[in-house]
Parts: sequence; structure tokens; C-alpha cells
Amino acid sequence: MKKDNIRDYAVDAFQYFATLKCAPTKEAVRFVLQKRHLEQCPNERDCRALEAEMQDMFAVVDTIRILSAMENGNEILQTLHNVYFANPGEKLKRGEVENRILYTTFKTHISTATAYRYLALCRRTFAEERGLRCAA
Repeated sequence: MKKDNIRDYAVDAFQYFATLKCAPTKEAVRFVLQKRHLEQCPNERDCRALEAEMQDMFAVVDTIRILSAMENGNEILQTLHNVYFANPGEKLKRGEVENRILYTTFKTHISTATAYRYLALCRRTFAEERGLRCAA
């Protein structure tokens, strides 16, 4: 996989979103994050970490919405789910992304190159929605 400057950040955001196990709506994300935040630090009301988490998760929600509206959105989202949303609490091991992509190509009947392009599109869309500066 060709490394881009936002890959790790975007992958972590997608995996964190998967750990929330909530509907891909901003209201659901806000509710789950505020609940988690109050459980972890009940004395702090204004926390920058919560705001940053919300912005990341809102960018993921917007990314899912944008990708689902595309012509081949179902394939893109299935690739995203199979690769980045599978086993969200675990760190990705070496070669695991490749194995998940192979699984996805068999399941969805797309080529490996197409799966990598879909994942790059997911990361790029996330970066744009989050307002990150990314290389072309």
C-alpha cells in the first residue's frame, strides 16, 4: 500500500468510529461520545479532547454519507467495512490490511487495485471533510 501523509490518522479514525458501535449519524455519535466522556472524566465539562473526537467522528459520518451517494457507493462502503471496521478494538498487524483486502475482493468481486483505490478515496474524503491538508 502506498503511504500517504494522512493514512494512519484516517485509519485510526475509521477504527475508532467502529468501536463506538452507533448509527452513522451526528446525533448518535454526539450522544455516545458525550456519554463516554462523562464516564471517563466526570469533573471536566469543557474538554478539547472531546471536541477533537467529535470533529473526527463527524468527518467519518460525512465521509460515509458522501461515499454512499456515489455510483459505486455500496462497493466502496463494503470495502471500508471489511478492511477498516473489522475487529476495531485491535491494532492492525503487519499484512492484515492485505489479507482483509483479499477477503473483500473475493466477497465483492472487485480487483485488488480497485479495493486499494476505494480505500484511498475513503481516506482522502475523510481528510477533506476533517479539513486536513493532504498530498494529492
